[in-house]
Amino acid sequence: MHGVLVFIVLAVSAFAAAPKPDAAIEAAIRAKFAKSKISADNFRVSVKSGVAVLEGRTDIPQRKGVATRLAKTGGAREVVNKIQVGEAARKKLVDRLQKARDTKVNPKTPAPTATAAIAAAAPAPQSEPTQIPRMQIKR
Repeated sequence: MHGVLVFIVLAVSAFAAAPKPDAAIEAAIRAKFAKSKISADNFRVSVKSGVAVLEGRTDIPQRKGVATRLAKTGGAREVVNKIQVGEAARKKLVDRLQKARDTKVNPKTPAPTATAAIAAAAPAPQSEPTQIPRMQIKR
């Protein structure tokens, strides 16, 4: 009885560990691409030994990363992303990055907040508190 149980466990684990065929992985990746916004870019997909190769061109840089994630979740054990980002999109990213760096190095003075405006309008605190006269109670 113990031998049969071990055989069943080994058979199930071997079946579960068997890799998906390349055609099934490729079909799963293509299906994921078709359901997403990146379908408009018509990326080419090929899978060999579980390694997905993505090729094509896009004008939206984020789609390159999305394609990689979709290929991984589609069953590829590794992804080689050869998708190229268009020159105009690349220049826009570089400009945006440089602007962010410039802002961080030379920050502009922040706009005054409501708290700062109220503090500026309030009278300056006196060095000595004024004495408040006490009320006298007649008995």
